[in-house]
Amino acid sequence: MAEKQTFFCYDCSEAKLKAWKGWPHKSPPIPYLAPIEGNNCDTCGSEKKLSNQKIFWFNVHEKHNTRLPNYWLLKIDADPWYAKWGYPYKDKMRCLKCKQPATISERRISDQKTEVKYNCEACDEVLP
Repeated sequence: MAEKQTFFCYDCSEAKLKAWKGWPHKSPPIPYLAPIEGNNCDTCGSEKKLSNQKIFWFNVHEKHNTRLPNYWLLKIDADPWYAKWGYPYKDKMRCLKCKQPATISERRISDQKTEVKYNCEACDEVLP
């Protein structure tokens, strides 16, 4: 499990997560999801919360792949087995370049190697 639990608005996050397609820690950065600080979403008023621990990197293998995934998706409530790849929404921070909100993501490459980077949607970059 991720050490820190953060909650996002499920209703506002669902479409953003479904739209992302790429590779962890490459361009495009994962979308920023505004956290719910109180009981309701400031944008839509929803009370439906989504935990950062329920969002997973999901690798997609198409026919005739070379054992590597063709691409990755962000999935809500996928099989917990996918937690072995790390947590895309491990924590939040301010971008060191533009000072806008950014997302810290973790990708486990192997049992011994974990990569942590931050994604800034405003800069359109994944940064070390």
